[in-house]
Amino acid sequence: MGKGSKAACKESGKVASSGGGKKKKMTTWQDEIAAAQPKLCISCEQMAGEIDKHGDGDAKVKWHRADRSRTSGEVYLTGDECYHCWDTRRRYFEDDRDTLNTKRKDNSSLDARYNCLRKDRVLKLGEHKHEEKKAADAWVAEIEAEFCEAFEEGAFYTLLRFCKSHKIKHSEDDNEDTLIRKIRRAWPSMGSRRTAS
Repeated sequence: MGKGSKAACKESGKVASSGGGKKKKMTTWQDEIAAAQPKLCISCEQMAGEIDKHGDGDAKVKWHRADRSRTSGEVYLTGDECYHCWDTRRRYFEDDRDTLNTKRKDNSSLDARYNCLRKDRVLKLGEHKHEEKKAADAWVAEIEAEFCEAFEEGAFYTLLRFCKSHKIKHSEDDNEDTLIRKIRRAWPSMGSRRTAS
């Protein structure tokens, strides 16, 4: 293969393999990438070529960055992310790869959202195609707001306000534990669990 053949291969999508015999077997660049030595994606922690955990059973972890060795002619994978992790991160997150991965390790809800978005990309569902690109911290704030909205019902009082409104003897300097003890003394049924008979 001559000079510039890699670019020509990528454009045409076909490459002549270096197999023996008179006829040259034609393979695509993606076939050569798939046949290359597998590499671990640092974002989803899956090996290139194995069944994707977000797929439908047939989808494999796809790698999109590769290069050809000038000495041996073999194709080897480059980069540290599989195609779907790269695509998910670039499409939905403003953070760089290392920052996002660190924040995902520290926040399970952010990691769950990332995996949901990645799964949507792997399965080509398009459920999140209108999501805006944001920083990981903005995603966390949105997730927390959704959680608060989902569980915010009823009347909420501070412990001091509750004691005042129910005329429970207390001091303004009482800490939270002391106030809870005083409320439980005044309202014994408040702290106990009732079982149905």
